Amino acid sequence: MSRKGENIYKRKDGRWEGRYIRDRRSDGSIHYGYVYAYSYNEVKQKLIPLKKEELYVNHSRAIDSPYVLHWVQEWLDKENKRLKLSTYSTYKYKLQRYVLPILGSNRLSELTTQSLQELIDNYQINYHLSASTIRNIFQILQKVLNEAIKKGYIVEDICATVVLPKQTKRRIYALSQSEQRKLEGACRRSSNGLPTLLALYSGLRIGEIAALSWEDIDFENHLLYVNHTYQRIVTASKEQKTTLYLGSTKTETSRRVVPLSKTIISLLRDRKLNHTGKYLFMANGQPMEPRLLNYHFKKIVSQSKIKDIHFHQLRHTFATRCMEASGDIASVSALLGHSSTKTTLDVYVDSVIEQRKKIICKVEEMVNF
Repeated sequence: MSRKGENIYKRKDGRWEGRYIRDRRSDGSIHYGYVYAYSYNEVKQKLIPLKKEELYVNHSRAIDSPYVLHWVQEWLDKENKRLKLSTYSTYKYKLQRYVLPILGSNRLSELTTQSLQELIDNYQINYHLSASTIRNIFQILQKVLNEAIKKGYIVEDICATVVLPKQTKRRIYALSQSEQRKLEGACRRSSNGLPTLLALYSGLRIGEIAALSWEDIDFENHLLYVNHTYQRIVTASKEQKTTLYLGSTKTETSRRVVPLSKTIISLLRDRKLNHTGKYLFMANGQPMEPRLLNYHFKKIVSQSKIKDIHFHQLRHTFATRCMEASGDIASVSALLGHSSTKTTLDVYVDSVIEQRKKIICKVEEMVNF
C-alpha cells in the first residue's frame, strides 16, 4: 500500500519501490522511472533529487508553452479532420466567443484552477449564461486542455476541482390531449400543417423533419427512416455568419426507424402526388430550412388558439402520448433516438409517474372487485 500522494509502495519481496515521472513519450503519455530500497525513508530520500529534476523539466517545458489562442487554433485544426461539420462549428464558435476573449492572451502554463474558476464565475455574473451552457463550454475547454496536458504544456489537471453551476431540471410541458386536438385541427386547415402533424406522430426533431427525403419513407411497410438532419450552423465568415448544412443525425442512436400511422401515411401519399422534388418539404429547390418550418408552425399555433409553444414540445407531446398508451420505456426510448433508457426516464419522469399511478389504480380495482 502506498503512502498518500508519494507513489511509494511496499513490494511483496519486502523491498520498497518509489515511482517518479522520468519523461514523456512523443504521444504525451508518461514514462515512469523507479527506485528501490529496503526502507521507506531510504526510497523517499532517493526520490527527492529525481522529483526536483522532474519539476525543473516540467517548468522549462511550461515556459515554452504556446499561447491559449494559438493552441486552440491548433487543436481545432486537428479536430476538424474527425468531427462532423456541425460539431466542429459549435466547438469553434463557443471557444472563440466565450474562451479566447478572456484567456487567449495567456500561455497555457499560466492557467490555473483559480483562473478557470474565475472564468466560470464570469460567465454567471457578466454573461448571465445558463448552467447547461456553462457546462457545455467547460466540457469543450476541458478537451482542449487535456490535449495540452498530454503534450506537457500543462503539468497538472487544472480542471478537476473547478466548481460548475448546478443544473436545475426544467420541467418539460407536453400538450394535453384537448390542446393536441385543437392544434391538429389547425394543421388540417393549413397548407403547411403536415410537418407539425408529422412531429406529433413521430417525435422527430425539426432538423430531422427538414432533412426528410421520399427515399426515407417506406409506404408499403408504413416506416420512416431517420438518417439526416438539416440545420443552420455558425461560420467563420464575416460576410455570411451562418450557413445551412445537411448532415448525419445528432448521434448514432438518432439514426432510427419510426413506424407511421395509417393517417400519416395517407397524408404523405397525398403530398407525394401533388409535390415533385427529392425532399418532403422544399423551398427554392432545397430542403425547407428549420427556420421556415418554425415560422409556419407558429402561425398554426396562433390559429389553433392554444398557448404559445415551441416546436420541440411536439416531440415531448409524442413521448407523453406513447407513455399514456402504456408504451414500454425501451420502445419509447428507441422511437425518440435516445442513447439510453435513462435519458428517456430523466426527461419524461412525470409521464412515467402518471403511468405508475394508473397501474396502482388498476391493481386496486382488480383486488376490490
